Amino acid sequence: MIEAGIWQQRRVKKPKLHQSRTRRSREGELIQMDGSPHDWFEGRRKKCCLLGFIDDATSKIMHLQFEESETTKGYLKGFEEYIDKHGKPISCYSDRHSIFRINIREDGYVRKDVTQLGRALQELDIELICANSPQAKGRIERLFNTLQDRLVKEMRLRKISTIEEANGYLPEYIESHNNQFGVEAYEKENMHRKIEEDLSEILCWKTERTISKNLEIGYEGKLLQIQEKPTREMQRSKATIIEKLNGEIKIIYRGKELKYRELETRSYQGRIRDKKSLLNQEVA
Repeated sequence: MIEAGIWQQRRVKKPKLHQSRTRRSREGELIQMDGSPHDWFEGRRKKCCLLGFIDDATSKIMHLQFEESETTKGYLKGFEEYIDKHGKPISCYSDRHSIFRINIREDGYVRKDVTQLGRALQELDIELICANSPQAKGRIERLFNTLQDRLVKEMRLRKISTIEEANGYLPEYIESHNNQFGVEAYEKENMHRKIEEDLSEILCWKTERTISKNLEIGYEGKLLQIQEKPTREMQRSKATIIEKLNGEIKIIYRGKELKYRELETRSYQGRIRDKKSLLNQEVA
């Protein structure tokens, strides 16, 4: 059939080679991070996502955190707790999820150069590296395989059935896990850096909005009216909206915070949800 030209022979793909690489030599030099949607509570509640941060040099779990789904807010909260406890790492290694990088490159698509999380890591001077394959970040993938066995059983024995209870137990589990599976780094120097910035002003949402001629700004279904002395320069100019993790909103114009009041609530559409988190909720 192939010789007669009726069937077309398929091309056989060459097998990809994924060779092991050497660990980073110092703690804090590279942190692998990812999220794992799973039935962590074995039906005692709906499925959720576990965010994990593991050190490449030592295989120690640096941070774990249960969230309803893998979202930007979850990672921002995770980095806030991570940096408060350990300091800033040199670089982070992730997959190509839309939380970490812009994946749509078609002409005419209105986009920024970086995501909100990517922008926050840039301001913190943390390099973000996106892996080309799951095998490239095998350490965090293998960690989740271990946690889906050991952590699930530990929570079952303790009758943990809520995210709040689970997050309260995680520090105890992390200490036990690291004592058993952690290894010594090749070099003793710790590369984590002290935090000097205000994390609440970085680990947040920052977006540009145009001030209307009435000195009003529309943001996430809200209408914010600026309570400052009006000037012509302010009309039709750009301002930066900062929304912190606690929901507090600031308007920054030319480096100055502007006073405002909320006038009304429009029909709320919300932020664009990523496909992965939507699928997680459907499965749950």
